[in-house]
Amino acid sequence: GRTDPRARRLIWYGWWATTAGAVLGLVLQGPYAAGTGLLDLLNTSLLKTTLGTTYGRMLCARLILLGVLAVLAVRILREPQRTAERSRARDEDLAAICGLGVLATYGGVGHAAAGSAPTLALLSDTSHLAAASVWIGGLVILVACLLPRRRTSELAEALPRYSRLALGCVAVLAVTGTYQAWREVWPIPALWSTDYGRLLLAKVTGFLLIVAVAYFSRQAVQP
Repeated sequence: GRTDPRARRLIWYGWWATTAGAVLGLVLQGPYAAGTGLLDLLNTSLLKTTLGTTYGRMLCARLILLGVLAVLAVRILREPQRTAERSRARDEDLAAICGLGVLATYGGVGHAAAGSAPTLALLSDTSHLAAASVWIGGLVILVACLLPRRRTSELAEALPRYSRLALGCVAVLAVTGTYQAWREVWPIPALWSTDYGRLLLAKVTGFLLIVAVAYFSRQAVQP
C-alpha cells in the first residue's frame, strides 16, 4: 500500500485531522473552561492557563508525537528501493510506539485518568483505542484502496490476513470495553437508570451488530 496514492492520501488526511483536532482542543479549552465566547479563542492568558493543566500538557505531548510521526511517515512511505529494509523496519517500530503514545494522550485526559487504578485504566483505554483504530482503519484502507483494484491475488492474500487481525481487535475491544464499563458504571442498575448507562447499552448493541456483520464477512472470506 505504500505506493498507492489513495493510501498515502488517507494516511495524511488522518494525520491532518488528528493534528487539527489537537490544535483546536488546545485553543478552545480556555474559552470553554472560562465560559466565554469564541472572541477569546486566541487569548494568551487563557491559553497559558490551559497549558498549565493536565489537559494542555497531554495535547502538547500529542502534537509533539504527531510531529515525530510526520517525519517517520515521510521516511516509511518512500519507494521501497530508496530505503534499506533494516532502516524501514526501525522507522515502522518507532512509528508504532509514537502512535500508541498519541492514543495514550486521549486516555490521559479522559475517564482513565480518574478513579482507582489509573495506570491499568490508561493501559486498557489505550489498547481499546488501538484495537478500534486498527480494525476501522484497516476497513477504510481495504474499501478505499484494495477493493477498487479488483486484483484477485491481492484480495486472496490480504483479506484472510486482515480477517485474523480484525478478530484479535474485536477480542481486545470486548475485554477492555467490559473492564471500562465495570469501572465507570457501578452498580449494575446504573446501566438503565442513568443517561451514561443507557448510552453505553446503545453502544454495546451497535458493537454486537457490527460483530455479527463481521462474522458473516469472515465466513465469506475464509473459503
